[in-house]
Amino acid sequence: MKLDEIDYRIILALQKNARTPFKNMAKETNVSIPTARARLIRLLESGVIKTLTAVVDFHRLIGGLTAFLTLETRPSKVQ
Repeated sequence: MKLDEIDYRIILALQKNARTPFKNMAKETNVSIPTARARLIRLLESGVIKTLTAVVDFHRLIGGLTAFLTLETRPSKVQ
């Protein structure tokens, strides 16, 4: 699949924010909203863009985790 400048601008816009509305993507890439949508669908269907994914900050999700561990062993078993 041959990509042009518009395809590359759409990819860059998605790399900044995969949740970019088509209206904003169209404005950033200087194309109409239907063109931006069609180009994105074509990039997805052709496999150039594999997935639109979310990067999760697990610290914010679960608030961090603190664990305390108590271990009992015989001195002869400790190396």
